Amino acid sequence: MKISVVSAQETFEQINHSENTTYIDVRTVAEFVEGHPKGKVINIPIVFFSPKNWEYSP
Repeated sequence: MKISVVSAQETFEQINHSENTTYIDVRTVAEFVEGHPKGKVINIPIVFFSPKNWEYSP
């Protein structure tokens, strides 16, 4: 699999104009629900919020 590093503008264009591009959003679920790019987007959070102690943990 080829992995590329692209700018924010290139990412925006690829998400909106390519059916072969998948955007992996690593923000928390709450942040993802508030808004995310249109297109083929998957949310895989790398940090989780604990309402028990009001802290984020990996």
